[in-house]
Amino acid sequence: MMTSRMKKIIRILLYSDDYIRIADIASEISVSTRTVLRELDDISKWITNNGASLAKKKGRGLLFVEKEKSKEEIEELLNETISETVYTPKNRSIILRAKLLQFESPTKLFSL
Repeated sequence: MMTSRMKKIIRILLYSDDYIRIADIASEISVSTRTVLRELDDISKWITNNGASLAKKKGRGLLFVEKEKSKEEIEELLNETISETVYTPKNRSIILRAKLLQFESPTKLFSL
């Protein structure tokens, strides 16, 4: 399943004209480099399955490489792909508080 974070990473790669480091990607979307690395395998598979590829160079980073499809065609495919929303810990906390405020009586955490 494609996550919203994966879509952000793919878009960063699409619009980068040169190699981009994983640390720069992580900084741009406010996550750790480990998080980007964890998503990278699925991202690479998705890009390959959709007619393009990722070039990886040690010390330089990643580069989106057009093959069968152009960047514009990949962008269209990306827009058509349904994604799962990834919530930050702060967002999850806000959502839980909002749900708790909807109840009129005391509620147990496991019932959420």
